[in-house]
Amino acid sequence: MVTIAQFSDTHFAETGHRSHGGSGYDTDLAWERGFAQAFSGALAIDSAVVTSDLADHGEPHEYVRAFAALGEIPVPTNVLAGNHDFDQSLREAAADTDIGTDRELVVGAWQFLFVDSNGDVGDTTGRIESDPQLVTVCLTPRT
Repeated sequence: MVTIAQFSDTHFAETGHRSHGGSGYDTDLAWERGFAQAFSGALAIDSAVVTSDLADHGEPHEYVRAFAALGEIPVPTNVLAGNHDFDQSLREAAADTDIGTDRELVVGAWQFLFVDSNGDVGDTTGRIESDPQLVTVCLTPRT
């Protein structure tokens, strides 16, 4: 058995700020609670994936905060950008971490394919909320 923790729409922003320009949720509190629940020791988690909207506005300093928090995850972790993200800024922040940005992740006998239809890798124009589309994680057993 393989156990994966999935986090989505973390919307990391300025410390103490709410997501969506102040009209959304407390991103710090949401992360703290989600992290505590996932890694309380109740489950033996093999890997984590963070899908879609790591940052609230795609700002480089938001990715610094995001990757500092995600770096606390005690298992191998992979991320996928969403429509609030800028792929280039996200990848630059991830470069100095052990957190993956790969489009494929193999955990045990499972293959995860990260499909991002927001645009090509490296697309940094018109991404934040201008054309939200499907972000998908597909998993298939490897044979």
